[in-house]
Amino acid sequence: MKSKIITAIIFVLFVASWAHADRYCFAEAEAHYKVDRRILWAISDVESRTNNTAVNVNSDKSVDRGHMQLNSWWGFTKEELSDPCFQTLAGASILSHCFERYGSGPDAISCYNTGKPLNALSFERKEIAKEYVSKVYSRLIK
Repeated sequence: MKSKIITAIIFVLFVASWAHADRYCFAEAEAHYKVDRRILWAISDVESRTNNTAVNVNSDKSVDRGHMQLNSWWGFTKEELSDPCFQTLAGASILSHCFERYGSGPDAISCYNTGKPLNALSFERKEIAKEYVSKVYSRLIK
């Protein structure tokens, strides 16, 4: 599954390289992955305040990078994640996968953040994920 996502992202990046894109390629991500760019922007805003150079080292030593805060366990390189357009397309691919699995509600947003739907999380992690989902939804209302 992960290799299919990575292959799809590489293809989209090839196509997007010749397209005139908005700053972080939200329009291209929306068109290709059928994920509303407003949701992508809301996630980017919650994750990093849309800072494409953001880096976060987690307690397990994994690293989240870019405005979409993509975790190193996805297998992306530092070079790939230095491109804000790549970050957006990769995030859209992940979110699209979450929508396919869990629908377009809170479970999909939780999946983007944790890799799991809300009901599959421990009580403590579920509370943190609910807060994350709430923040994303509040950005959509702005």
